[in-house]
Amino acid sequence: MNRREHADKSITGKLSSGGIGSVVIDGQTVAIAHADKNLIDVADRAGITIPCACYRSGKSAGCCRACLVLINGRRRYACATIPTDGMTVIVSRKDLKSIRRQRIAEYRAARCTGSKGCCCPDATGCET
Repeated sequence: MNRREHADKSITGKLSSGGIGSVVIDGQTVAIAHADKNLIDVADRAGITIPCACYRSGKSAGCCRACLVLINGRRRYACATIPTDGMTVIVSRKDLKSIRRQRIAEYRAARCTGSKGCCCPDATGCET
């Protein structure tokens, strides 16, 4: 590996292959890929888990409110945040984990089954 390739290598051990910057998640520098739609995608590639029930099930971004993180010191939803170069993201903090646990429980309790409705609209805008 030459110097340039080494410099382009993210902490995850993968070449950034034309990445568009990097973010720091819980102290780990992760390259942003062109395909990353939000911080969930960036974290997934780095093996960092951020709960995101609504995003995983195709619902509107942020409706379950479980992907709460701190970005540059401000509370934000990871599934609704486009990664930008230089962001500092905190995921693993006791208070954030507690809030996420509570919100996941609320989301699960509010979900309906079948075609009777749900607490969140589909990402397509259709209430299911």
